[in-house]
Amino acid sequence: MKRLVLLRHAKAVGKDAARDFDRVLAPRGRAQMEVVARHLASMPLDLALVSPSARTRETWELARRPEVPVRFDRRIYEASEPELLKVAQEAEPSSEALVLVGHNPAFEELARDLVRTGDEAGMGRLLDGMPTAAVAVIAFEIDSWRRLSRKTGRLLSFETPASLGFERDD
Repeated sequence: MKRLVLLRHAKAVGKDAARDFDRVLAPRGRAQMEVVARHLASMPLDLALVSPSARTRETWELARRPEVPVRFDRRIYEASEPELLKVAQEAEPSSEALVLVGHNPAFEELARDLVRTGDEAGMGRLLDGMPTAAVAVIAFEIDSWRRLSRKTGRLLSFETPASLGFERDD
């Protein structure tokens, strides 16, 4: 069984503050990640594929564990949903629990497209959208990431900062 964790970057500074690629986390985003990092702390993870943008790097840095190798993949930055699926399918075969850190709209679309069944409360939240710092955890009965395909996953959980106790989502 393989497990995919999709982590959308936390709240970033406004688009007028810097070139999009260089936008860093806002104070609110760093606060979101305190809550989300505690949620991620107990999850088995053995590889992180992260968009190289400043806000995704910072998001991962606030959540990372030293034992989890990280690879920065430029394709994630502006990926469409099909491109993001391909990135996951090309993950190292030995990885059982993969985390992708990136951006909407592709993350929200991929999460919705991969899930067939699962946690009803989480599915309801996912249908409402994937706000900043949201985390989708999806399990697949596959032995290789190359076999990852749409509508084959079971949503184990979908959490937003608000569902984890942060005051509100945006």
